[in-house]
Amino acid sequence: MSEIKSDFPVVIIGAGPVGMNLALDLAFRKIRCLIIEKNFTTSQHPQGNTHNLRTMEHYRKLGLADKIRNVGLPLDHSGDAVFVTRINSHELCRINIPTLRERSEHGSNDLEIGPETFQRASQMFVEKILKEEIDRSKYIDVRFGWVMEEFSQSNKRVTLDLRHLKNDKIERLTCDYMVGCDGAQGKIRKTLGIRYTGKSGDEVDFMMGRMLSIYFESPDLYKIMKTDPPWQFHSMNSDGRVSIVALDGRGKFLTWAKLDRDDDPNKVDPVSYIYQAIGEEVPVRVISALPWQAGLSLVAEKYQVGRILLAGDAVHLFTPTGGFGMNTGIGDIDNLGWKLAAVCEGWGTDFLIKTYETERQPVAIRNLAQSYALAEAKSSLSVPNGIERSDIEGEKI
Repeated sequence: MSEIKSDFPVVIIGAGPVGMNLALDLAFRKIRCLIIEKNFTTSQHPQGNTHNLRTMEHYRKLGLADKIRNVGLPLDHSGDAVFVTRINSHELCRINIPTLRERSEHGSNDLEIGPETFQRASQMFVEKILKEEIDRSKYIDVRFGWVMEEFSQSNKRVTLDLRHLKNDKIERLTCDYMVGCDGAQGKIRKTLGIRYTGKSGDEVDFMMGRMLSIYFESPDLYKIMKTDPPWQFHSMNSDGRVSIVALDGRGKFLTWAKLDRDDDPNKVDPVSYIYQAIGEEVPVRVISALPWQAGLSLVAEKYQVGRILLAGDAVHLFTPTGGFGMNTGIGDIDNLGWKLAAVCEGWGTDFLIKTYETERQPVAIRNLAQSYALAEAKSSLSVPNGIERSDIEGEKI
């Protein structure tokens, strides 16, 4: 083991969107930091794709707003959410949502609120932009393929041991503050003994319990749609319920399907869920499929222990309804970044850092309640018998 004198006031564990945004926020303020990530690349599977106005203002500050807009849905792609029996069949109803171009026009609701507008862009695409910016920054040292093995703290410093996953090299370093952006299963929160409180995802119905997230490519899907291509399809039919979200407007999609209680996610056929929603077989290439738990509404009891802080999924877990999860995490670091910088520059005190939990935990609790209520509303929708009938009785349904 080599003893390293740290030049970094802040070490960040976890290089998802929250961790990387914190690193870039600190770099914007000329505060050096080190960011550690156990994976060797950024995310290869889609997750959040909603960037609200405040998040886009954060990207504007960093000079990244235009780059984020370039990897999202096309400006004129419909933003609507459409309920159908199947994509090749009946449209049941449509929730009209402005296109990204309409949001950017003078007099739009978005621009009445602030200088930036809402954006649809998959977290997977955005993370690549953030990583490129981090690699260019002289204030950030980034290490992918490293894990933190152990840590301890005194009233002045945090000491941590890092291990490289390829060669098992161990390094010890110290920092003024460590921030855990390492997610729900991260080591930091668990080691500190901080518990989540809230709802843990009961097995009820769609958007509650075990789900399967399927990333697939199918440009031919646009050819068989019976409606104007929306941002999101919700299919409701005798086989069950499935949601499909457009990622790029050119043929890449994300699907959410409900797993049965005894399903092995590694053995189910992802394509069957896609065809269930479409209504016929078209060429489909499944890129990845991952299980996840819906119906979560959890917040950590603490956001800070001494010189160690937590942000993002490490302190709040959402069901992805309403676009609250990632945006709440970006709000966390937008609050925390300037406070860490203030202390590092000598014009703030430890008491300023303590206001982070005071200010951000209530926001998470509020957002969790709104997200869970929306998930419950989606889960409660039933599929009537005969919903796919094309006769008069079907029209009555």
